[in-house]
Amino acid sequence: MWWRFAAGALLGLPAAALWVGVLAYLWPGPWQAVLIPAMVLLFPFWMSALALVFSAASARRAWVWMLLANGSGFGLLWLLRDVVGLV
Repeated sequence: MWWRFAAGALLGLPAAALWVGVLAYLWPGPWQAVLIPAMVLLFPFWMSALALVFSAASARRAWVWMLLANGSGFGLLWLLRDVVGLV
């Protein structure tokens, strides 16, 4: 149980920040207008990630899912920045 909590606490925060950042950059208009609502959304996203790790079948799967969430978030931000040119 502690390893699942560690996966959600340690990898859930960067995953939440990544996905809130993706939403903020994809929102129409300047990013400055979305900064405060994105910061408010960060905590519920992190707590959702922390809750989702406890639905995993094992601690190893929780770590794998959190690593995949982080990797896909970084990949999407890279795609938005280098390929599409949005960021």
